[in-house]
Amino acid sequence: MMTEKHEDSMALLANDLYNKRQRLIRASQPGVDIVDAHTARALEAEYRAAESEYTEAKAAFARAMKSEKRA
Repeated sequence: MMTEKHEDSMALLANDLYNKRQRLIRASQPGVDIVDAHTARALEAEYRAAESEYTEAKAAFARAMKSEKRA
């Protein structure tokens, strides 16, 4: 059974995961015309950063879920 503190931690991780996923979605759909190579590189860097953050958040959430199943 989860303690209130653990539930709060899981809720924070889930919220962080959601926010990172939303950022990744926004980064993949910039909604602007790519004018030059510099803009394209900047958008690519933003997408890669968002993708990395989402992957890390997803892994943290998975680890927390795994530890919850063991408890």
